[in-house]
Amino acid sequence: MCIILVILCTSQVKAQTPLFSAIPVSDEGVNNNIGNANTSRNVAIDSEGSIYVVYTGNKGIRVAKSVNRGQSFLPSVSVTTFNAEPEIIINDQDIVFIAWVESGNIMLSRSVDGGISYSMPVIVGAGLVSVHIAVFENHIYLVDKFGEFVYFNSNNGQGVFNATPSIKNIFTDIRVDQNGVVYLPSDNPIVSLYKSMDEGFSFSRVGLQPAILTLFSSYALSVGPCGTYIFIGGNGSLGYKIDVSNGFTSSINLGNNTFTNGGRTLFADHRGTLIDGYQNRFGELVMNISNDQGQTFGAPIVVATGGSHNIARNHITEDIVVAYEQNGAIYVSVYDNLLKSIYINAPIPLEVCIGKTLTIPYELSPGFSSSTQLSFYISDASGNFENKVLIASVMSNTSGNVDVVLPLDLLPGDKYRVQIESEADCTQSNSVPLIANPLPSVPFLSHNGPICEGENAVFSIIATPETEIFYTLNGTDANSAVTDATGSVSITLTNTITDLTLQLNQAIHLTTGCSSSLNISETVIVYPLEEVIFDFSSAIMCINTNGSEAIDSPPMLDTSLNNYEYSFNWYIDGVLQPQFQNLSSIMPSRGGTYQVEFTSLITNCTNVSQIFIVYESTPPVLEAQVVSDAFANNHIIEVKANNTASYNAISEYEFSLNNGNWVLGNGSRGGAYNFVFDQDVKLGVNLIKVRDVNGCGISEIEIIVMDYPHYFTPNGDGIHDTWNITAPKWPTNYLATSKIYVYDRYGKLLKQLYPNNAGWNGTYNGYKMPANDYWFEVFFVDPVDNNERRFRAHFTLKR
Repeated sequence: MCIILVILCTSQVKAQTPLFSAIPVSDEGVNNNIGNANTSRNVAIDSEGSIYVVYTGNKGIRVAKSVNRGQSFLPSVSVTTFNAEPEIIINDQDIVFIAWVESGNIMLSRSVDGGISYSMPVIVGAGLVSVHIAVFENHIYLVDKFGEFVYFNSNNGQGVFNATPSIKNIFTDIRVDQNGVVYLPSDNPIVSLYKSMDEGFSFSRVGLQPAILTLFSSYALSVGPCGTYIFIGGNGSLGYKIDVSNGFTSSINLGNNTFTNGGRTLFADHRGTLIDGYQNRFGELVMNISNDQGQTFGAPIVVATGGSHNIARNHITEDIVVAYEQNGAIYVSVYDNLLKSIYINAPIPLEVCIGKTLTIPYELSPGFSSSTQLSFYISDASGNFENKVLIASVMSNTSGNVDVVLPLDLLPGDKYRVQIESEADCTQSNSVPLIANPLPSVPFLSHNGPICEGENAVFSIIATPETEIFYTLNGTDANSAVTDATGSVSITLTNTITDLTLQLNQAIHLTTGCSSSLNISETVIVYPLEEVIFDFSSAIMCINTNGSEAIDSPPMLDTSLNNYEYSFNWYIDGVLQPQFQNLSSIMPSRGGTYQVEFTSLITNCTNVSQIFIVYESTPPVLEAQVVSDAFANNHIIEVKANNTASYNAISEYEFSLNNGNWVLGNGSRGGAYNFVFDQDVKLGVNLIKVRDVNGCGISEIEIIVMDYPHYFTPNGDGIHDTWNITAPKWPTNYLATSKIYVYDRYGKLLKQLYPNNAGWNGTYNGYKMPANDYWFEVFFVDPVDNNERRFRAHFTLKR
């Protein structure tokens, strides 16, 4: 009869075949356990779906890990040899934290290498019996069973822990929602609730309406589309649901936890799931699942017969993982296809440009109705869903994709999150991090115009740093420029000759790939330049003239511009000539390189003329001398011609003897020239003419050729005993009437001679003159022009 009664009493229990059943976890020691179900949480899942189970026994606290969905576990790893009730939790950086109470202190160890090793335990603070842990990003929170202090640290459990006093109760727990709000529930047995908005530094009490009480309580925090709730259950079947936004409490029906007071364990997550674990009156470990935040529960599922169990959800596989103790050993059973779930199956994090389309793939488990409305939300910039924004909505009960567009007024940030909610089911998806990248800002485009022809056109762009700006020039030439780290870039176009229009068409950020279409243009006006081209590029200027020049010089340099529209600066050899300032035309004042700079008084554009070279040339300055010996058969005259130009001398000289042919002399242009006449030189007067080839004049010089002894020896030997000049043969005796005067070196007249006389015998008043140099002068009439000429030279008397 008893057996029949048992069958009747358990007829409502669901038979559910696990995916993996009774998988051994503990591999060291005896009397292993996981503590009371309501005072510790012993199973945790990392970001890759690996399962961690912590337990204790005569070998101390150990952790085993499964990397194959719970099908098997790796050898356990020791945390401490101390035997105490442990709790495990894993943060979003996959740091594994293990906490327990030892000798009146809360102890903490952690693993940063995926559970391969655990750190030396550190003392967090005073504590009794057991401890609960909560984590959020870098923050970790711990509280013991009696809740006298809340210990917290914002450096992933490293360094000093702060301590905030709390209300001392029993069965105190600590929870953190997905926005970082810390909740501290407890009972004595009247339930109280405190929350912290400042990362644990202070707590404020949440007034519960109506007040509730429970014994041997277990707590779970659930965040879903229907609200944020703390669920409470202890012994018996009466449970409670607290709306943390207003403190309103309501009762819920849980499984009847009758076998042991510490047999209740509650699991909830941020996706609307609530799982009630308890021991029924037959000592069976049971779980009861709600997919709608406790509104409804499915049929109870018996896991095993044992002392205690603990439950978690594998957010990767959507499995339910149950760790339990049986006969001093630890086991895990894994259940699939029990959770009603919405899962965003997308890269983490998502990355999208504000205002652009983002495709979100999602998966729905079976069980949703065909009229299920799925709402897609984005959090605020800090990742808080209290200020969530609806970005899309679809009606579906199957997996698929949805395209969403981030609002244009969304601020850029890397802490956004997106999730999907079904409000009718109080079910929400996992939240996926999202990076909202800004669109490149609308550039500010400016330029340096208007400019003058030939100058550089410079377009300046100020935009988002490290952004490629695509542009066209005058509608055709396509190119791009990249802004630097300050957001600036310049586009320089050299030697402009026409107006230039720069059109900005698109901006693409180099890192994020976000792009903006642009329609911005600016035009640089280019003022054309006048040109000044002189009729000739060079001219010759005659200086130091003697009236014999054959050309007019120099030419007028005329710009053909007027003084009312232009200003002028003239330069000679690159040096500004103030005397010519603001003259539109000038007469060159000397040789040199001339150039004029002229500026429009209207456009302020400046240009320079071509270079005009003014060369100088002059009539020659002559030197001539007879270089042949006395009584030579052919006398030789050597002539030198020099110019007197100061700048850009260009003189070239031709030579003529006695009005004969012109012959170019020897020399370099602009330098000295020379010529030697060794033919047709006559005794007497020779007329030498030299002219500038460029036409800048003729110079003349007369050279008298006389034959006379350069010495004589009046010693009576009949050889060279007298001195006299030699009369030329032609014209006949034209020097015969010449007068010859002999002087000593002091200018004293010693003798007057005629060419036809016997000559001077070297005496004065009957006295012999000493050996020395003596001077003579010859005065004669040139038969060519009947002009009287004078010739003077010297000779030597030798004794």
